[in-house]
Amino acid sequence: MVVDVSIYVVLYLSIFVCVSYIIIIAIISTIYLSILFYHILSYPILSIADAASAAAAAAAAPAETSVEDLPKLSNIEIKNAKPDKLKEYLKERGQSTQGNKSELIKRLMDFEAARK
Repeated sequence: MVVDVSIYVVLYLSIFVCVSYIIIIAIISTIYLSILFYHILSYPILSIADAASAAAAAAAAPAETSVEDLPKLSNIEIKNAKPDKLKEYLKERGQSTQGNKSELIKRLMDFEAARK
């Protein structure tokens, strides 16, 4: 009879341990999910009005300047400019920035002469 009782005790303890683990896992899952939902719900949600105002602000941004809006450079300004400045002028005007200083000067002078 002692053997029979010990089997029931082992069985009871096994069930108790399994149920305890299930309860612990359920508690941990609940805590994890509540933290997760808190973080998800704490992010601001854009309303339609916010999205419309953001789109209007983007549309009101100034457009890129065109070549006609850029000041015309004189030949003296072009000849006295350093290569970095020449490349900046050429880039603003949509021209190639490749080459040595004399090529850059010629390209910029030709472009400015054609603008007249």
